[in-house]
Amino acid sequence: MLEILQALGECVTAGKIRYCGLSDDTPWGINEYLSLSQMHDLPRMVSIQNEFNLLHTKDWPYLIENCVHNEVAFLPWSPLAGGVLSGKYIDGARPTGCRWSTQQRNGLFRDNTVVNEAVKEYQHIANKYQLTPAQLALAWCQQVDGVSSTIIGATSLRQLKENIKAFDVCLNDETLSDISSVMHQFPMPF
Repeated sequence: MLEILQALGECVTAGKIRYCGLSDDTPWGINEYLSLSQMHDLPRMVSIQNEFNLLHTKDWPYLIENCVHNEVAFLPWSPLAGGVLSGKYIDGARPTGCRWSTQQRNGLFRDNTVVNEAVKEYQHIANKYQLTPAQLALAWCQQVDGVSSTIIGATSLRQLKENIKAFDVCLNDETLSDISSVMHQFPMPF
């Protein structure tokens, strides 16, 4: 870790980068990097990107809380769980041109019956509140205290516009309660 920070320090000094962050790390990892940065006057990690979504909440609350207290931006990647939270893969559907229809995605670990049932429940909630499943998932992720921003991806302009609209959605207590019920029913679907 110290060698990584030293190399990043050289990159900052050379003007090649301004800031550095982590990906797929733990509270211990974050704290160790922060400690080493301070002890050796090296660049400080300013962000972390970990997977975080309605189906994958392992970083909540502990890692996210750690980020808040240490002023490290938490940037969830895969807030739609590889697209499954959009609802387009329910019951084995594989729309033409989608990511899961390509050969490289065969056997994807998110493709299981528990995930399928959880996504169906989230789709019911989205329909109840006149949202798309993707908007529900993105709005939920964004409203979690400590989430700085989300890393979204879209394979079409239509998807991008749909996703961007999610950030104007404010989920009310009833919606959050409905979501919480599904989370309790399917705590670790993959």
